[in-house]
Amino acid sequence: DGEERKYMKARYLRVKLCREIMDKIERLPNEDEKDVLAFRYIKLMKWEDICVEMGFSWKQVHRIHSKALTDFKMT
Repeated sequence: DGEERKYMKARYLRVKLCREIMDKIERLPNEDEKDVLAFRYIKLMKWEDICVEMGFSWKQVHRIHSKALTDFKMT
């Protein structure tokens, strides 16, 4: 029972953090930046899959990612 309670608490905290991060991602003004961050950190997609999904080159996706991280504010 104690182990199950610990597991449920840890799971709840992960879900809560994921929601907070997604809320912050949604506040970004650029749709491509939102997509890259959501695909990578929420959906846990591989870079190659993100490139295919978005129709962009590897270089362009990483450029968008870099800009998104600069614009992203967790506080």
